[in-house]
Amino acid sequence: GKTMSGSFFWEDFDGLQFNNAVSMKEIGFPSDLTEISQDQSFELFWEGMPLKNDEYVAVAINGNFEGDASIIWERGNGSQSIAIPKSQLEKLPVDQPATFWLEFGYNPPLAQATGAGGEIYGKYRVSKTIMIR
Repeated sequence: GKTMSGSFFWEDFDGLQFNNAVSMKEIGFPSDLTEISQDQSFELFWEGMPLKNDEYVAVAINGNFEGDASIIWERGNGSQSIAIPKSQLEKLPVDQPATFWLEFGYNPPLAQATGAGGEIYGKYRVSKTIMIR
């Protein structure tokens, strides 16, 4: 099921304890988004909060042709949309559905880190089938 937060606890051989947490934000496609035209780039405004530092949104697209898959990233602080280039849309078969995945990711700095460092990630992903025109 869906978990909107999590934590990681670790104790080293010397008894030092480290605890780090990550929480997620939901993201979604607009409910009225059913088709996209290949005629021009498309700006996808997601449903959810604007990006903050250490956050990203990615769109992965896969149509019915071999080799038409692509991934586009947005990391701009304050962003609320992601631009899908015309060149990516033109790779998809026209008048056929394509699967779009929208992913929110978060990679915060660790609150408690060992001398060796480490990283913690959180991801929230949704998908939608969209007709390509």
